[in-house]
Amino acid sequence: MTMRTFISALIFFVSITTFSQQKDIEFKVEDKDNALSVICFNNSDVTQEVVLSIKEIKGLKGYSKPIKKVLPPNSKLLFIDLTYEYVYSYKLAYSKKQVVSQEEKALILAKKESFQLEDVSKINEGIVIFDDIECSRCSYATNYMLEHNITFKIVDISKSKENLNLMWKTIKEKGQSLKVKTPVIMVDGELSHSHVDLQQFLEGLK
Repeated sequence: MTMRTFISALIFFVSITTFSQQKDIEFKVEDKDNALSVICFNNSDVTQEVVLSIKEIKGLKGYSKPIKKVLPPNSKLLFIDLTYEYVYSYKLAYSKKQVVSQEEKALILAKKESFQLEDVSKINEGIVIFDDIECSRCSYATNYMLEHNITFKIVDISKSKENLNLMWKTIKEKGQSLKVKTPVIMVDGELSHSHVDLQQFLEGLK
């Protein structure tokens, strides 16, 4: 194995390992004929606006500024082709924002309908997520639960003022901070919100 092949393989492995941890958005880098193709995968059920930045570039040509593209649900898209002569290195970074159409909202609501908590007196039983369809973190949490077949219930605060009031009442009763970053999640009566690492928290529910 040549040094260039080794470095290419190492960078490719690091890139895939880093970005495969994110379930809804993933990046794959294909290396062929002295060119890198950076491909984005949207594995979520909603449209995503993704901005890709390539940092600490050495030995690569073709990138000048962050690239913004919109990906439909469950799709993939070529972001950029880069070329090189020999040794290269780089770091990928991205941000994402859900762009949910009215049609997609209707489909998401229909999918989640069977997970609605009908009896709010059972809010302290099992896993309950206060869900707002406009909240990307809420959608990430509920989609994660669905994808991993974790039993849970939803209290929809996006279309019910009564449910929204229930959330604030529950937060107050549990003595939690009112500075809230959704989702608000109940696990057997224990309430939490404003999760610094939401993915890690959800992984602990498996």
